[in-house]
Amino acid sequence: MTEKTRQKISKSKSFVLLLGEFPEEHELLLREALKETMSFQNLACLLLPDPPENFLRKWNAIIRQAPEISFPKKTSIRLPKSRYEVREVSYKESEDELFLIITAGNQILSINDLLLEKLPVEPEAVICFFEKEEDLSRLNGNFNLPNKENIFFVSKEAETLTEKIFDVAKIFNPSLLDKENVAAIFLASLLKETNGLTENTTENVFHLAATLSGKSGRFKNAVEAVTEGEKNTSFSQLLGRILARTFVDSESNVSWSFLNARDIQKTGNFGLSYEDMRQLLKTARKHIVAQDLHILMWQPNGNVEALVIPGLAEGTQAAYHKLQESGLKKTGGFLTAGPFENFTSAEINLRQILKEGVEKKEEVL
Repeated sequence: MTEKTRQKISKSKSFVLLLGEFPEEHELLLREALKETMSFQNLACLLLPDPPENFLRKWNAIIRQAPEISFPKKTSIRLPKSRYEVREVSYKESEDELFLIITAGNQILSINDLLLEKLPVEPEAVICFFEKEEDLSRLNGNFNLPNKENIFFVSKEAETLTEKIFDVAKIFNPSLLDKENVAAIFLASLLKETNGLTENTTENVFHLAATLSGKSGRFKNAVEAVTEGEKNTSFSQLLGRILARTFVDSESNVSWSFLNARDIQKTGNFGLSYEDMRQLLKTARKHIVAQDLHILMWQPNGNVEALVIPGLAEGTQAAYHKLQESGLKKTGGFLTAGPFENFTSAEINLRQILKEGVEKKEEVL
C-alpha cells in the first residue's frame, strides 16, 4: 500500500465495503473486522452484500455488534420544470419545523406534482475485496460511487488477504489488537485463508498468527470451538474416498479425483454445496504430490459436476488462469463445470479444455 493510498483512506469518514459475487469465509470475516474497527472510530460503514445469516450465527461468539454509525439520509424533492417557472428556492426554520420556500413565476405548486425520493448512500470511499473494476456494476446501484481515486481494489497477489486488510485496519486504529474479539476475527480469517496454516504460509504469516493468537484472549477458545465443530466423521469418510479415487496425470501435472453417488450415499453427505466440495478438495490437496491443478468430479443427483482449484506449488496460478480463460465459470476461489451426463463425458470435456489451454499458452510463447 502506497503512502498516498494510506492518506486517502485515513481522510475518509464514510465507507462502503464490497465483497465479490462468491465471497470466501475469510473474506466475510475480514470485512467484519474492518467494519468493527471503523465503527469504533465513528466512521459510517455499509456492507454490500449483507453477510449471510448462517455465517453470523456460526461466528457470533467473536463478531460483536459494533455501534452503528449511519450515513446521512438524503431525500430529493422533484417537481416538473416545464410546469413551473421556479425563480428561487430558500428555507427558513422555526423551533420545531423547517420550511422550504419555492418561488414560482406562474402558479402555486400543487402537492400532486411533488415527488419525494430517497437518495442512495454517498460514501467518501469504497473498498473492494476484489480486483476487477467491472465487478462494481453488480452493486453500485445501492450507492453513489465516489471519485475514482477513492475506490480501492484489494489485490490477492503476493500477501494473504488477511495481512492486507490487517494493514488497512491499522490505518484507523494502530491499537486495534487491544480489542480481543477483533484479534480473534483476524485469527479466524488467517486460519481459514491458509487452511490451518498449511497453505500460502510465509515467515510473516506465522508471525502474524502468533501475534493474533496471543492477543485474542478468551475469544481464542471460541475460534477453536468453531474450528473443532467443523470436523465430523462423515466428512472424514468422504475425504478418504476422495483420496482413494485420485490419480495423478504426471504429463499435465493435474490430479483427478472422483466421487460417485454411492460414496455420497454411504457417508451420509447429501446436499453438499460447491463450497463443501472445495473444502474437501483443499484438504485432500495437502496429501497429494504438488500439481498445477486439482480436479474433483462428483455425482450429486445422477449427473456429474466438476470443480477445479489451483495447486500449492509456485507458478500454478498461471495454469489456473489459462483454464479460466478457456470458458470455465469462476465461482469464488474455484472454477466449475457441468453438469455432465457421466464421468467419462466430464473427463473428456475437461481434458479437451486443458489441451486447448496448453495450446494457447504455446502460441503466446
